[in-house]
Amino acid sequence: MATPNTVEVPSAAKQKEIFNRLFHRVKEIPEVPEIPREIEQGQVIQGATVQLPQPVTDDQGRVLVKPPAPQQPKITLPLTQDQVQTGLTQKVSDSFRWLAEWCQRLLKKAFLGEGKEKVS
Repeated sequence: MATPNTVEVPSAAKQKEIFNRLFHRVKEIPEVPEIPREIEQGQVIQGATVQLPQPVTDDQGRVLVKPPAPQQPKITLPLTQDQVQTGLTQKVSDSFRWLAEWCQRLLKKAFLGEGKEKVS
C-alpha cells in the first residue's frame, strides 16, 4: 500500500499495456508516400485551357456563384531592368542581390504561366 507522499510506478509490462490501449490506432506514415498507379501513369498537359463551368444558380434561377473573372495584375517592381541585371551580379551576401532575385522571381511567376518561355 502506498503512503500519501509516494507514487506507484507501474511495471514496464503495465506501461506497455497502457500505451497500447491509448495509442492502438496510431499508424506509422512512410516518409515517401505511395503514388497510386492511376496518378503515376497520368499525362501532364502543358498549356491546356481550362473552361470554367456555368454560374451556379438556385431553383428560382438566381446566380449563387459566378466563375471568377481572369485578372491581369499590374506589377510594379522597386528596381529597373538595369538595376536587376546589376543586382544579379552582386555577391550572395549582398542584400541588393536578393532584392534583384526577388524581382526576377515575381516576373517569372507572373509571366511563365502565360506561355512565355524565358524572362530576362
